[in-house]
Amino acid sequence: MKTKSLAVIIALAAILLPGVSNHLANAQLTNRRVQGFPWATGQTWKYSQDLHGSINNGLDFGTPNGVAGDVYSVDSGTVYRVTDNCTIIIKRADGLYHGYHHVKPDSTITEGKQVSYQTKLGTTALCGGSNAHHVHFWLYDQNTVNKQKSFSPIGFYFGNWQLTQEQDSSEPPGSGNYPVSGYDYVLKNGTTIACAGTTMQYGKNICTTNQLTNQITFVSPSSKLTVTALNLDLTISATNLSGKTVYVQTWRPAVNGYPAKYFPAPPLTATGNTVTFYNLDGDGSTLAGVTYYTVVSLEPIITNEAEKQRISCFDATGGKYLCDAARR
Repeated sequence: MKTKSLAVIIALAAILLPGVSNHLANAQLTNRRVQGFPWATGQTWKYSQDLHGSINNGLDFGTPNGVAGDVYSVDSGTVYRVTDNCTIIIKRADGLYHGYHHVKPDSTITEGKQVSYQTKLGTTALCGGSNAHHVHFWLYDQNTVNKQKSFSPIGFYFGNWQLTQEQDSSEPPGSGNYPVSGYDYVLKNGTTIACAGTTMQYGKNICTTNQLTNQITFVSPSSKLTVTALNLDLTISATNLSGKTVYVQTWRPAVNGYPAKYFPAPPLTATGNTVTFYNLDGDGSTLAGVTYYTVVSLEPIITNEAEKQRISCFDATGGKYLCDAARR
């Protein structure tokens, strides 16, 4: 949504982060991922405008029904600035700033406060020149080498959605597409491509949606399934695992006269960033000469997922599942 708020953003960028500029390098920032989108997990918001703002680093996300919506932190950090009752800026430990404009801060969000992913920051508001409920979300890096326009969020991941630049033949040079004529700035998650706006009338017809769901996905995960004569154990690690409920589904095919079988297991609540499921096959010995398959999620798993017999599935499922296999 292009509103008169752009003038406000220009002023904020100059005042709040003096001497730091942005465009294309991200030279010293190694973690080019924030954990998700700036709304609650499970909710679906609209990708309403691609890169814009005085320094081309902001995206607009509209609330589901056009009314005020709660805004949440996309990552951890320290509240760096709360200003004009309409803007919140958080600084991550590595120097990445994530900013939220057109947002009325909660009273608990004060400068110096430590926040984590999915900390509630405030509520969208018709402030800062906004005429519709949305959050103008932007990224900024104070670690860049070249202080003359040396940062861009292109290539960043929002959870498992990546912001990319796609050429659009329907936007000829000089047509006014912002910030670069002839390109659209889309969010990709596997084969799903989200484009900004409501009609998505682009020359390449690559867009499949303008709706984005903030899924509960694993961040920087690893998993290992181990099978011995007596036990079938699965260990999962992820940087966002602590406090989450972890679900598992275990299955093996038929072998040596034994029918195919699912092994039910109750979910576990992770007390840290690693959790282990022990004895997934229940009491007794495992079977030799057969492969066991597991699927893990931070949400209840739909029926028969483990029967797909995948040895990995993190990328294919947009970070929703982890799949493993092990053979005795």
